[in-house]
Order: sequence, then C-alpha cells, then structure tokens
Amino acid sequence: MPNHLSRVLHDRHDELAEISPVRSNWSRITAWHARTRPLMAQHFSEQLEGFDKLIQVHWTSYPRVFAVGGGVRDNSSVDAAEAAANDNKVKDAHGNLLNHIAAIIELQGLEAVAGPDTQESESIFLELDHQISESLLPHQFRNVVAADLRQAQLAYSAGAFKGCVVMLGAALEGLMLGTLQRPDVLTYVASIPKTPGPMRKLGVGDPRFADKIGNSLSFDDFKVCLHELIPGSDALGIDNIQAFRNAIHPWKTIQEPLLYGAFDRARALHYLASLKKIADAMCQWVP
Repeated sequence: MPNHLSRVLHDRHDELAEISPVRSNWSRITAWHARTRPLMAQHFSEQLEGFDKLIQVHWTSYPRVFAVGGGVRDNSSVDAAEAAANDNKVKDAHGNLLNHIAAIIELQGLEAVAGPDTQESESIFLELDHQISESLLPHQFRNVVAADLRQAQLAYSAGAFKGCVVMLGAALEGLMLGTLQRPDVLTYVASIPKTPGPMRKLGVGDPRFADKIGNSLSFDDFKVCLHELIPGSDALGIDNIQAFRNAIHPWKTIQEPLLYGAFDRARALHYLASLKKIADAMCQWVP
C-alpha cells in the first residue's frame, strides 16, 4: 500500500475515532462517511457496498402514550428508552466503521509484505520448537504445545491457513496454561501481595490450586493473569493474544469479515510471527 494512501487511511480512522458515538453526532458521522466514500470507491471498490451498508441505520421509535380525555401523560421514560436504543445503534455503526477501516489497513499491510513463499515460516516453526523444548514449561505442556505446533505447520504446508491459525491458538493456550502452572510461577504467585484476580478467586493456598487453574480458568483468564504478572507485557505482545481467540469465533467472522472471514498465507504468517513474539515474552520471563 503506498505510503500516502496508508497515511490517509490512518488519518480517516483517527478522525472517526474522535467523534463521540452518540445520536446527536450522527450528522458528523455521516459527513465523515461521505468524505471517505470517494477514497473507498477509487482504491477499494470491492469494499464499497459493505462500507455503505454500515451507515444504513433503522432508528428506533417507540409509540407515545396519551391520557384518555386529552390530558397530558409523562412520556419521559419512553423518550429515555428510545434515546438509549438509538445511541446504541450509533455506537454499533461507529464501531463497525472503525473496524472496517482498521481491517483494510491491516490487510493492505499484509499484502504489501506477502512476497513469494520463502523458508521464513519453516524457520519460525523451528525456532518455536526449540524454544518450547528448552523452556521452563512442565514436561507435559512442552509435549502438548510442540504437538500443536507440528499440526499448525502441517496445515500451513497444505494451504489450510485457518486450520493453521486454529492450531497456533491451541499452542498458545497450552503455552499460557503451562506458564501459569510452572512451579516457580506458582511459588511466586503464593508470595506476592496482589495475586491476579482470576487466580485469587481459586484460593492460592488450596492444595488443588494448580489443578484449578487448568480446570476453572478460561482462555481470557489466562490472558488477564499473564498481563498482570509479566512486567511490560503491553510492549512484549501479550495483547496480541486476543486476536487468536477472535480468529476462531464464528461471530467474529460475521461481525468483521475482512479480518476474520478469510485466511491466506500472509495472514497465517502474521499469526505465526505474533505467536513467536508472545512465546519470547513468556519463555524468557522469570518471576
């Protein structure tokens, strides 16, 4: 994607983000859409129909109630409910427009770096395998994560790119759970004054604490715990974890088809590189 076009897309995204998503600002949002539409038509014509649909809102209108005999009845609760419903519709449209532009920016960036296939993926898979085998993860987790990575590599080689991303997500989940069940991490968690919320609810002093982590916590809980435990995790890529979970959710595919509706080699390689970055953060971390 040319640098100028990339800057314009980022600027338009930021302009929309600065508009508060409430019904009173709808005219500003539609003006933004009208100003951005020629850009979409010229450079992303295949996305134009979907872009236009995002601005089509059917407003909520509740019937007012009038007292018998021509008296006046207070309709303030109806007015408030209607206003809230329409504010929510604006928030949805505003969020979908932001996601649409963000998806185009990301996909264009991926296309720009997607040249002929090289040995890059093989090199990253090899580095990950070595990293996991030498990590402090409990033995059973090293085996599970390594097996999931092998399945991801087979899927990548076969061109089953969404299957590759799904298995990378499984490897990531094993890596997160294994990290939280490392003996040194369990000892550390028991000694600190502020245990991550999801772990604290399990009872750190419970003899079954480690098992409860595996049985009771979710993918999102693992993410929260590691985010709180690993210093500087924002910069190290921990927030990229959510992208793996989003990639396998059917609803995300429907909500954000540009980002999650189709997977090609460039997308799979992007997720593979993200996993490597996250694995670097977790495997190098010593509490």
